[in-house]
Amino acid sequence: MKYVELRTKTNFSFLTGASHPNELLEQALKMGLSGMALTDINGVYGMPRGYRVAKDHPDFKYLCGCELTFFDHAPLTLIAKNRAAYARICQLVTTSKKDSEKGEGNLYIAGFLTGLTAIIAANLVVIPRTESELPVQWAELKNLFKRNLYIPLTFYQDGHDEKRVRRLLEIRNTFGLEFVASNDVEYHIKKRKLVQDVLISIRETKPLSEIGFKIRGNGERYIKNPQQMALLYKDFPEALDKTVEIASECTFSPSELKYRYPSEWIPENYTAQSYLEFLVSENKINRTVDAKMQKLLDHELKLIGELNYADYFLTIFDIVRKANELEILCQGRGSAANSAVCYVLGITAINPSEMNLLFERFISAERGEPPDIDIDFEHERREEIIQYMYTRYGRDRAGMVSAVVTYQYRSAFREVCKAFGVPVGTLSAKKLERQFDELIKDHPQKDSLQDKISYIAGEMQGFPRHLSIHSGMFYHSACCRA
Repeated sequence: MKYVELRTKTNFSFLTGASHPNELLEQALKMGLSGMALTDINGVYGMPRGYRVAKDHPDFKYLCGCELTFFDHAPLTLIAKNRAAYARICQLVTTSKKDSEKGEGNLYIAGFLTGLTAIIAANLVVIPRTESELPVQWAELKNLFKRNLYIPLTFYQDGHDEKRVRRLLEIRNTFGLEFVASNDVEYHIKKRKLVQDVLISIRETKPLSEIGFKIRGNGERYIKNPQQMALLYKDFPEALDKTVEIASECTFSPSELKYRYPSEWIPENYTAQSYLEFLVSENKINRTVDAKMQKLLDHELKLIGELNYADYFLTIFDIVRKANELEILCQGRGSAANSAVCYVLGITAINPSEMNLLFERFISAERGEPPDIDIDFEHERREEIIQYMYTRYGRDRAGMVSAVVTYQYRSAFREVCKAFGVPVGTLSAKKLERQFDELIKDHPQKDSLQDKISYIAGEMQGFPRHLSIHSGMFYHSACCRA
């Protein structure tokens, strides 16, 4: 019996999913699944971490997608069949974040439907969330996605499955669609349900005793093995077979993703490498270049060309050139000071020839790591450089790098305490630990509460809490080909 789980939330579905991406992939492999799709809410943040596990198992089908939310429509799980479809998913996620509250999406179904070409629609698997309070526009979705639109059949074992199946059968018969099996996974093993309860409590900013039906009714949203799924779907075996069929049609792999530098500002008839060599030659007049320095430059340029890093140096040079033009103080630092090319281009100020610095500490073919040039700008004018980047490359291709804020044990302990109704107030995590016994003396679970809270806080350690913005990292890319 083969089975592929097509709806899986990691802990990058913030305060909903209760397992790390690697835990989910490792458990899926352990349980004998043929594949898994990571489909976090309005994001693909967990995809790279899952891929680190999946890439070592070529027979395991690793699928990529997300669950998009809408103001006026039930959420849609989208899974990419090819690279162009994955690119479109990422564009939709980006669009959903514009002018929206943190962690929320802002899409309307009409804009979504009209914004997709037939070619992209043919390469997206679409699975609506049928338990949503918002409607599903089955007719419009089928008209666009045709055979790629499926009805999710999940047995939540909550006492409502029979009624739910009757409703889904009506939809299937009305629109001529097919069922696809899914356990709607939100954690890798059953005992993580307690952690999820606390995460939902944090999300709703209410203690567990007050959030009622926001908490899942049972702990069945874990990874079940193919035999368990076969038993659940004994009356609908074709829904299980469909998961394998869908997975076989998905050819996209994260290994296809390659970063591409902007190149439109490189003059005609130049490659990135030849333009870098031209700039180095042109800027030698500003530095002392003797025979020793020239030998270093020749060696570095040769290695930069072999490793295809010229675009990176051009990008950094362009930023430094603009800072100098605006008379903004800036200075390259770190191992980049070992580079004669950086010195001649004015990125760094130390002559590596005079200091006998080793270039291979900065770039080495054997190490196989891309270069890393840190540049400090005077903080009062750093925003001018950021705005230059937006102006030069456009806001659809440039942006501040996101940072993932994660739980440490103490911060998790404090949040878990609030979930169990401990009167934390404004106490810091340190003071809370010291006063814990006094605070819970009247709590109905006081005898077991500390062990329970400590266990959950330990499980939450390293969980992503929310996204932030890195204070000094900027991202830009070439035009999208999708």
